[in-house]
Amino acid sequence: WIDTSFLKTLPQDELIVGLTEVVKHAILSGGTLWQMITNAKDANSLDWHSVLELNTPVKQKIVEADPQERDVRKTLNFGHTIGHALESHFMGTGYAISHGKAVAMGMLAEARIASQTGLMGNEDFQAIIEVIERLLGPYEVTLPPAGQLDHWLSGDKKKSKGRIGYSLPERIGLCRWDLAVEQEIVEESLNWLSTQVRR
Repeated sequence: WIDTSFLKTLPQDELIVGLTEVVKHAILSGGTLWQMITNAKDANSLDWHSVLELNTPVKQKIVEADPQERDVRKTLNFGHTIGHALESHFMGTGYAISHGKAVAMGMLAEARIASQTGLMGNEDFQAIIEVIERLLGPYEVTLPPAGQLDHWLSGDKKKSKGRIGYSLPERIGLCRWDLAVEQEIVEESLNWLSTQVRR
């Protein structure tokens, strides 16, 4: 049971944290949910009842199809590989950021990786960046040099056989998983992210 009136009791920051996962699901699924998200002015203008009716089945369908996270469920990790590394980094500095903010920045960086590797076209890349910055930003933080995240990235749960498997969108509505990415592209994307969120 979901009572959307509860959302009115949340601080704005917490509403944005939840919206981060909705935006991720919209990128993964495309369709009506993506259109609803792209047409929203901000988090408060969303018809949350309609959004949640569309959003909840996205994750349910993926989890039920792959309860052991062996294949398609890994798409839910989009934004989380770099997001978890950022979250862990900031926890260690005494300036903790929310999981939602970390994942939103992770989605920005990982969308950039998808674009830089040629996996995703520029039109979808720009659309993803625009939606994240409009609905989930701004993120005014100072990111560490890319190399300082290596420790956290190397300990990621998605690492297998000595390499990190990224989940990256090929286009809006289609995501691939277990993708190896050259370190230079990861670092370039993190450096690009710094220019988007620097304070």
